[in-house]
Amino acid sequence: MAVVCVEVFKRYIHEHADGVIFDLDNMLYGTAFMLCGAYTLAQNAHVRGDFLYSSMRPRMQASLDIVLYAVFFIPESPPSIYAGFDYASDSWRIAEHSNVTADGPPVYYFKSVIPLAGALVMLQGVAEIVRCVVCLRTGECPAGSRTSRR
Repeated sequence: MAVVCVEVFKRYIHEHADGVIFDLDNMLYGTAFMLCGAYTLAQNAHVRGDFLYSSMRPRMQASLDIVLYAVFFIPESPPSIYAGFDYASDSWRIAEHSNVTADGPPVYYFKSVIPLAGALVMLQGVAEIVRCVVCLRTGECPAGSRTSRR
């Protein structure tokens, strides 16, 4: 939807801004892509090998999820947020602009989305871990958790 709006803006209002529109298209798409990571995790829409997982009982699924979160998710999230923050702060410090056109749009706003998106994914991951712990303790998964959506 955002790309369509940018294209309409390009055609009717800003006739010869191909380079700027190209940058804005990429920035809007990248922003939508990054900010949808936490939502995708919450909706259990990430790709997974479901052929074994779907045949497991909820407690086993929760156990496997906790192990995978501990091995892959927890060690990766804080460093990526830190690196994204560092990347964005450098961009703000130099007032970085796109180099596609001579007077490209600023990209520091776009780069600020990187640590924000990482923090949202980490927050959703913590919520998923809490749901797994509840499932392990009670034997039933809370509404909205991965294992309750068979």
